[in-house]
Amino acid sequence: MKCCDFVNGGRFHLGHRQVLDMADRHGLSCHDLIIHATGTGPGGHNIFTPLRARRAHSYLLVLTKAA
Repeated sequence: MKCCDFVNGGRFHLGHRQVLDMADRHGLSCHDLIIHATGTGPGGHNIFTPLRARRAHSYLLVLTKAA
């Protein structure tokens, strides 16, 4: 599964942590986690007052059924 951390409504969310918690509740475990570098990050020339650091990566999670 591919996921990323994000900001919504001015609040920072650890998206990868939310996915791992949900997977655990559904009986899945994390077999592997790969950090995927994606480039310069979201945003562009129209961001004048950055409030948070840019994130130029996402996570690739490999989930398996827990033994």
